[in-house]
Formats: sequence, structure tokens, C-alpha cells
Amino acid sequence: MGLTALIDDSDFMIQNAKLFALGTTPAKRDARIAYIKSRRTFYQAQLADMRNRARDCDVDWAGKPACESLYNTWKDFEDFVVAEYDQFPMRYVSECYAARDASDGIQSKLRQALATTTGQFSNTKGDREMGGGPVNFSANLTFKSDHTGGDPLDVRKLLSTLKIRMEESKADHTTFETTLKTPVFDLAAPSPGETLAQCSYAGSGVKSEFVSPDVGAVCAPLKVLNKKAYDDCVAGLQNIKYHGMLSGKTGEDPRTETFNKNSRGVLTSMKCTVDSSSGNDTPMIGCQSIDLRSIPLDLVNRQDVVAESGSLPSRPTSRS
Repeated sequence: MGLTALIDDSDFMIQNAKLFALGTTPAKRDARIAYIKSRRTFYQAQLADMRNRARDCDVDWAGKPACESLYNTWKDFEDFVVAEYDQFPMRYVSECYAARDASDGIQSKLRQALATTTGQFSNTKGDREMGGGPVNFSANLTFKSDHTGGDPLDVRKLLSTLKIRMEESKADHTTFETTLKTPVFDLAAPSPGETLAQCSYAGSGVKSEFVSPDVGAVCAPLKVLNKKAYDDCVAGLQNIKYHGMLSGKTGEDPRTETFNKNSRGVLTSMKCTVDSSSGNDTPMIGCQSIDLRSIPLDLVNRQDVVAESGSLPSRPTSRS
């Protein structure tokens, strides 16, 4: 009965491999499935051998030395079966690989954070007056798992970094800037009815592709002046990557503006106050809202990571 159970459980794992933690790469997953198949073959062979050797043992134990031998071979079956099940892969309890769009929740978190920015921007250049514009606006957004030490598989939070810059495009180029670092998704507090206990962030934590500044628009003016400066500009920009970028330029006498015409990546629009009628714009500078495109989370089952890094178990091939 015990060997039959092992055979049935092996068949279930082979036929439903997507339900079990086998590794993160096809090579390791295929190797583990092959291992399970080999163990299944072993169980079947042992069961057939047991049935063959156990013939008539129930009526003629003393006259059959093979019966005593069979008993000695399998008397510790409980230890054997525990060791076998210890080598079986863990079944998932969390849907780490299900499609999961986190944009609504992330957008809500960022809007809450932006609500605190009015009057909190740093005046990093020039005086404190935008002078009636025009104003150059830029923002960029990136995501990463909030790993500050310890086991990266135990990281629970996804962290966003949103940088915003406003610069007067005349006079002394008065500039206001801020950087917001905001936890935007917590694996320990998922939506009601689901568990992400086995999950961890993969890569940057999101499947959204990185975007870079427009090399042509930024570096083109240098091309006719200095080739090295142009090449350096191109090389530098290629190493700058964000999940979302937004830029724009206001007209004269701007106040609260919506920027949405030069969006790239997940960042589609923002509404910000960039100027006021006051001689000191600091108390009014700030952003009120942000809109995002779809942001699919990139998660991995932690047991798959453990299986990927571990070696395949080595088990005996006979108990005779």
C-alpha cells in the first residue's frame, strides 16, 4: 500500500508539474521531473519484486527463507517512505505566477505620497520665484524590491522612486526638485482571499520594461559641434533607465498644469502646480495626482528559487 501511494503521488506530480516547486529554469525543472520519473520506476520495480517474493508467505513462512529476507528488507519501510517524501518537491500554496496588475494600488499609494509634497520641494537653483514661466517639467519613476539586507527572498515590499524637477526656462533658471521613495506593494498584505506567502519579487519586481531618455532629442545638438561630446552623451543616456518618464513645457504664466504629452513607460500623466502669482513660489510648488499604465508584478515562488539552487537528491536504486 505504501509503495502504491508513492507511485500514485509520483504520477500526480509528473502530470501536474506546474503545481510544484521544481526550479526557476526549464533545465532544472526538467531534471527534477526526470528524477521523479526515475523514482516512480524504482517504486514500481520494488512493488513487483515484493509481490513476487511474497508469494505463499502467508501460509508457509518457516519454509520460505525468502520471506524472512523480504521482511528484513522492508521492516523499516516507515523510515524509507519518510525519506522519500522528504525529497518530493513542495506543492504551491501561493499563486506567484498568476497575472497580477498592481497599477491601481501603486497609483493610489503614489497619490497619497504626492499629497504631502506641496510646499516641500527643494529650491535647488536660482531664487524662489518661477517668474511667470515658461517652466520645464520632468519626472521619472522606477521600482525595485525594498531589500536593505538579510535574505532577498524574504523581501516583502516593492519600493518606488519618483523624481520630479521643475525649472524656469529663463532668467536665473529657478529650479524646484523632490524625490519620493514610497512602498507601493506589500506581499504580506495582498488582496482579500489570496495568499502570497511563498512569493518573492523577481528582478525589479515588475514586468514593465525600462525606458531611456530620447538620445536623438537630447544629444543631437552636440553632434555638429563635438563628436566626442556627442558619443559621451549617447553612452551616458543609454545607462539611464526608468520604468516611467514624463516631460513637458508650459506656456507663459502657468499655474497648475497637467503633463501628459511626452510620456514613456508606465508614467502617463501628472498634475502639478509649477508657479504662482507670489514672489515666493515655494509654498505652492507641488503635485496633486499621477496616472499610470498597467504594471504587472514580477514574482517568483521562493521554493522554486531554493529548488533551483539545490542539487538533485541522490537515492538508492535497490533494497535487495
